[in-house]
Amino acid sequence: MILVVKKILNFSMQGILKILTFFSLIFLIVPKTKSQNHDLDSKIGYEYSFKIEQSIGVYDDSAKSDYVKLIGQRLIKHLEQKLFDYHFRILDSSEPNAFALPGGYVYITRGLLLLLNSEDELACVMAHEIIHSQERHTIKQMRKSILPGILQIPGSIIGGIAGQDVGILINSPILYGSKIYLSGYSRKNERKADQLGMSLAAKAGYDPGKLGVILASISKELELRTGEKEKKNYLTDHPYTPDRVEYIQKTKENLDISPINKELEDNLFVTILNDLVVDQNPEQGLVIENAFIHPKLKIKMEFPENWTIRNSPLMVAAIDPDHSAAIVLRINEEESDPDSAALKFHRAIRNENIETLTNESIHINNLQAHLLTLRSFQDERYSYFQSAWIKKDSLLYNLIGVAPENLKEDLKSTTLSFQPVLNDDWDNIQYKKVKVVTSHEGESLTEIISRNQSVEDKELTGIINNLESDYIFDNNRLVKVIISKKYVD
Repeated sequence: MILVVKKILNFSMQGILKILTFFSLIFLIVPKTKSQNHDLDSKIGYEYSFKIEQSIGVYDDSAKSDYVKLIGQRLIKHLEQKLFDYHFRILDSSEPNAFALPGGYVYITRGLLLLLNSEDELACVMAHEIIHSQERHTIKQMRKSILPGILQIPGSIIGGIAGQDVGILINSPILYGSKIYLSGYSRKNERKADQLGMSLAAKAGYDPGKLGVILASISKELELRTGEKEKKNYLTDHPYTPDRVEYIQKTKENLDISPINKELEDNLFVTILNDLVVDQNPEQGLVIENAFIHPKLKIKMEFPENWTIRNSPLMVAAIDPDHSAAIVLRINEEESDPDSAALKFHRAIRNENIETLTNESIHINNLQAHLLTLRSFQDERYSYFQSAWIKKDSLLYNLIGVAPENLKEDLKSTTLSFQPVLNDDWDNIQYKKVKVVTSHEGESLTEIISRNQSVEDKELTGIINNLESDYIFDNNRLVKVIISKKYVD
């Protein structure tokens, strides 16, 4: 794994409202055996590749996807023994990361693509992950839970309010905020992936030293984004980036690079990144302050101010600052009629201690809907559960909320804010993308940013181009800048 993003939010709910807890994606036990049963790798990789792609989303750009697959195929031709049928995909996440599942499933994110400046860097990243799969590091680490943690709404979402079979109606895993949660491989495994990955890249004709270049870029981007510089920690088992870069440069000296014709030479590589989506992808919906708007589905709604909102392809979820209330919006695939969905859900409730406060057909902003509100008294306090089914076009949306008494009105106001995107909204729907431009001789990064109306500063622009922020161009070269674009339906 190239980079570890450790930003897991822990939710604790009062009394019966213990919901939105992280659980391990893996609940099967991997035998502690030296057996080389590669079928196990392939089986698990196939199962969880589907879950990950469903939860995060695969980036929809055929030119970039085909290019990544082509480089991957070039690399695996130089494996001494190819253990698996390899699959290479771009995930629709802005986090710069790359990882491998068992059985040859290799992923890079569009956030990592943003930082690349040569085919060599891409090849080195992919070779590193191929080695993790080839050496079965992932399958061996499963007992340590290195696969992504997925945030799930469990069947006990309303605790004592409903019976277990209510979970069938609302159970659905989501990746919280499209972030990939991975624990690090050991220093030993990372060192081996670096060493063998560099050798593989060199055999395929790529500069193995470029692995150090992209590692340094990732570290700089993370430092800029978090405001925290990477520190050397002897208590952690994950390698320190500067130490890895130093090792990579020393190892490179002993490797012979096979001559090849690259698909894209360094001076043209960034052209493949033109139009790359940066930050939020409007195809998955946008979070703007306390509002959520999905231009493709043409819906919008407002969550309470200061609530934390996270979006994924499957759901958008929000929690209050005290982590005592939550609201989730998803598409209900089991039913198409609000009243039928509500009836099915309500019939599943088998707890006489639950009081039904609202159970009625309504209209929300001229959309057919059904609202169900329940109340339970436990641990000397009232807890509220609200579910609304809203029909728009051919889809049925389900808004699920849980809250203590002091926040019950937030559930209702959020539900009533659900509405279609109006004509006046389209002008305000903006997103970021890469624009590849040509520098002028003697031009600074600040000047090229200004000339192209970039929305990012020289620090980030320098990092994504592997340039110092005070760099002055002495010739014409292709440069990545980040611009804002209006969404066009």
